[in-house]
Amino acid sequence: MAEVVLSREPIDYPSAIRPDVLLAMNQEGFNRYLKDVKENGFVVVDETNITHVPEGRIVKLPITDTAIKETGRMMVANIVALGVLCQLTKVVSRGSLEAAILDRVPKGTKELNMKAFEAGIRLAKKVDLNTLPPSSPEELTEDL
Repeated sequence: MAEVVLSREPIDYPSAIRPDVLLAMNQEGFNRYLKDVKENGFVVVDETNITHVPEGRIVKLPITDTAIKETGRMMVANIVALGVLCQLTKVVSRGSLEAAILDRVPKGTKELNMKAFEAGIRLAKKVDLNTLPPSSPEELTEDL
């Protein structure tokens, strides 16, 4: 589990209390953190690894399968997910994320990671967040 808090205002608490977005890469994390999502926030699930998902403001994408299909490597699923979040939220610029990826990935893996990031961007371009129904976390967790 990792949390990222972004704000234009000073951040006085470093943990996300009611996140606008949850990215769940496995069923356990999805079940545990779904209740924390802010009303009318949304959830992105890796449908490769998460099978029990209620209806609601949930975007189901084959993140791990895309990593394998596009790069031949499951280990870059996190970078595919980063591309998905970049495209869907637009809270950090694509250029900033590309620079961060290139600055931090192991030597010899830059091309692989950029390919994974691009695959995530393409995957998320198929999603229209405006079509998600309004909901609250309580409504989503009723079926779990």
